[in-house]
Amino acid sequence: MSGSRFVFGPFRLETAQRALWRANEVLRAPPQAIELLVILIENRDRVLLRDELLQWVWSGTSVEEHSLTQTVFLLRKVLGDNARRPLFIEGIAKRGYRFIAPVRIMGDDPPATPNDLPIVSVSPFRLLWGSRLPEPMLPLWLTEATVQSLSRRESVRTRVAVSPSGAAPPDFLIDATLQASSGTIGVEMQLIETRTQTIAHSELIKCEFNCAAEFLDEASSRIANAVVGGIERQSNSVSFDAQDLYRRGRLAWNHRTGRAVDSAMHYFRLILERRPRYTPALVGMADCFNVQSIYSSMDPGVSFPQAKAAAQRALSLDHRLPEAHASLGYSSLMYDRDWEQANGRFRAALDLNPSYATAHQWLAEYQLATGQLDEAIASIQRAASLDPASPGIAHNIGFMLYMSREYDDSIDALSEAISLDHSLWLAHVFLGRALAEKGMQAGAIDALKRGVSLSGLDPHALAELGRGYAVFGMARERDAVLHSLDAITGPAPNTASYGRALICAASGDRRGAMGFLQRAYASRCTWLNYMKVDPALDELRADSEFQQLQRNLGF
Repeated sequence: MSGSRFVFGPFRLETAQRALWRANEVLRAPPQAIELLVILIENRDRVLLRDELLQWVWSGTSVEEHSLTQTVFLLRKVLGDNARRPLFIEGIAKRGYRFIAPVRIMGDDPPATPNDLPIVSVSPFRLLWGSRLPEPMLPLWLTEATVQSLSRRESVRTRVAVSPSGAAPPDFLIDATLQASSGTIGVEMQLIETRTQTIAHSELIKCEFNCAAEFLDEASSRIANAVVGGIERQSNSVSFDAQDLYRRGRLAWNHRTGRAVDSAMHYFRLILERRPRYTPALVGMADCFNVQSIYSSMDPGVSFPQAKAAAQRALSLDHRLPEAHASLGYSSLMYDRDWEQANGRFRAALDLNPSYATAHQWLAEYQLATGQLDEAIASIQRAASLDPASPGIAHNIGFMLYMSREYDDSIDALSEAISLDHSLWLAHVFLGRALAEKGMQAGAIDALKRGVSLSGLDPHALAELGRGYAVFGMARERDAVLHSLDAITGPAPNTASYGRALICAASGDRRGAMGFLQRAYASRCTWLNYMKVDPALDELRADSEFQQLQRNLGF
């Protein structure tokens, strides 16, 4: 984008002059570093591979890969960035780099969608007590003229104060009184933000009265200008902040840990407090609730209904949102266990946006749960090709390879996922499982212990460690884990029920395993949805009670 001015953090990048500013100071940096920054920002929607960067920054010149590494190092130094905790430039192991900070193009405001526009309600205008107007109907006429004038503005939606049942509440309310004085009519208007009941703008508008038509045209136009100006002053920074907060929320959500999901929810809530119809944040909240039962051990009966409510709210505002369809599909898959509905939602999402990586990822989970292993691997690999930097998708590749009993490939894929995000505790857990299948006791137990530590003693992670001990005949350590689980979960017997079933199965206790699997079924435990393919349950597959449970799930 030649001649653009990009603003990010405290910096401004002038691409025409190839100059990087901080406040009123031009920062000194090598030309290749500035060129690299321009390319990263202009392509910030994707990961740039090392070979691409070498070709673009040093076109026509033969250089070694270490030149790129050194240039990135120098650029980070100028920006005060950190490779381990990047704010601007994120390194993707064995791939390349991408720019991750929010960017504003100076002079380019983000477009608002119709459902995201603020709603302005116009109360019937009143006559100031004791005042006389040349035309008694002027308050009513001016109310109607103001609604019409505002309706021609693309930045707001308007309606009269009395709204139909079920309509969305307004963001702003116009309250106005009229008074006449010496051939002029004054309109004292207030723009009230309904959420906080504070005055966003007030103004006294005076217009000469020669005839009703001219007065109504001038007064309504000036009122509309004042309203739009007041809303813009109130919300311009919010519009940019919403995009910034949303990006931060999605970056956090992509890391798929309990703490990261909580952080993502915080960002989405900040947006929705000010802009309750901002559909990306509604879907973001839905996606957070969708994964909380896995990454934060939240009761599925609490998390999934909230996920569905948020996604349905987003769809009520825009029924063609692929992200909302995918989110509802995930709730249908993991909570309702409605396989047909889930598949239909994922397909609808991909019809609307074939490049939506999360829809491919969740379609893969549906295919895995229903035993379509080859299709699941193909779908998750498609998701990875669309979002190669996502730790959650990278982990899912290894997870699905493990469930497909491709243990060597699973170990490689999970190790790569961990290189993207070491804190992803589930990747460590399933790395431990895959190593256990290969008989690698020390490596398996170490990986499982890291998973427990990184999860903050998540009950399922702890149960997976207990299963690992049981697999290797370490009864004392297994019993210590069971004791810890009892202490952590207290009076909630269904917590980690699936993990407890795995411990029993690995210990040869079929009756105990089935008891916990029945609890997992009753509590809608999400892990149970993989029972058709989970290698850890292979010893139970001949059991008639196990087979009946599979039929109850719809398999």
